[in-house]
Amino acid sequence: MQQIMSELEAGVASVFESDNYVRLLDMMSQFHHYSFNNCILILSQYPTASRVASFQTWNRMGFKVKAKSHGIKVLVPIPYKIQKEKETVDEDGNTSMETVNAQGLSFRIGHVFDQSQVEGDFPTIADELTDNSEKLQEAVDRIMTEQPYIMYDSTLKEGGANGYFSLDTQDIHIRPCMSSSHTLRCIIHEMAHKLLHSDKASAITREEAECQAESVSYICSRSFGLDTSSYSFGYVCSWSSGKELKELKSSLAVIEKAARELMQWLATATDLEMVVPE
Repeated sequence: MQQIMSELEAGVASVFESDNYVRLLDMMSQFHHYSFNNCILILSQYPTASRVASFQTWNRMGFKVKAKSHGIKVLVPIPYKIQKEKETVDEDGNTSMETVNAQGLSFRIGHVFDQSQVEGDFPTIADELTDNSEKLQEAVDRIMTEQPYIMYDSTLKEGGANGYFSLDTQDIHIRPCMSSSHTLRCIIHEMAHKLLHSDKASAITREEAECQAESVSYICSRSFGLDTSSYSFGYVCSWSSGKELKELKSSLAVIEKAARELMQWLATATDLEMVVPE
């Protein structure tokens, strides 16, 4: 476990030095940071949302919103200034009215679009796994057959989310037609969300949740001989706030505990055998 955790930390740290990470940073700097309430509003309409921006922002970055895409509603704050009459009392106790400037805030409905709803060449630091071995496919087929809460979802398309865990139904949705290795990695990732983040009242941030889930997925996959480093290192890096790997390091105990639990689950749910990393 310690060896795999060290591999993960070193691998993620190395991604920060890549040219593609610099390109990703340039792109991410143009995204607006949404309030907690707007994040809830976005995810309630589009559970797989990852990066969202307005129509105009996507155009400015050189991307085109796909035809017939439905916008995701958000609340747009509109500050305004007004003048109010305020009663004042002088030193002698005399009252008078004076005009003062005040600020207020109203809201209107705006629309944003997710990264999966636009066309363009996105910089990537996480490469989808392509290994399609018969052994891994047998493991995936057994999981999909015997675990009723894990299902393929034909609404998930290439270029969008690989899967998601539904807080409302506690089900796991997986994009079909991926390689067996990437499907298994995705299943473990969403199982980690189910294990760690099924409480709606959790105060954990999206960044922490994603770092935890993919770290658990990497450790579990690696312990069964599946190397997901080409995807996992970049994925964790993309959700980390900086080279200090704050989200990863603060969650090491949580990650290790969840990984051990899911390793047992995977051993029971499939015929895969654990291996010791070289």
